[in-house]
Amino acid sequence: MQYLNDQVLYSASNLTFYQKPSVGTLLAPSKPGFFAEVFNSLRKGWNLLRSSILHILSVWPFLMLIILFSLLAFALIKKSQAKH
Repeated sequence: MQYLNDQVLYSASNLTFYQKPSVGTLLAPSKPGFFAEVFNSLRKGWNLLRSSILHILSVWPFLMLIILFSLLAFALIKKSQAKH
């Protein structure tokens, strides 16, 4: 225990505190202008339209099956109504 007390007595610690300059924090963050927001909105809309088209193209086999079954059901219904 005496050994640890001697080590504590001869130990030294250096602490350095610093703070970054706060010049940038005093200014409020600027919002994009009106036309920048319009451009961003148009770009987001275009990306949404493009991704929607690509999504529809990726599920075209299912759409073809739905259309085929719908036409088949419509033909069967029309045929059964024509008999009555």
